[in-house]
Amino acid sequence: MFGAGTAAVVSPIKGFQYQEHYYELPPQEHPIALFLKEKLTNIQYKLEDDPFGWTVKV
Repeated sequence: MFGAGTAAVVSPIKGFQYQEHYYELPPQEHPIALFLKEKLTNIQYKLEDDPFGWTVKV
């Protein structure tokens, strides 16, 4: 589970609360959230090619 946004990019979530109960998620050996975060930030910093044309010089 992860949250994503324009400022946060991708942020892994360790748990969540619903009503009065807190649910802690089990740790993941190779979390997809960290993989996605690395890929997106590498594109932002031009460490990897931007195959989708997402980055624009302003």
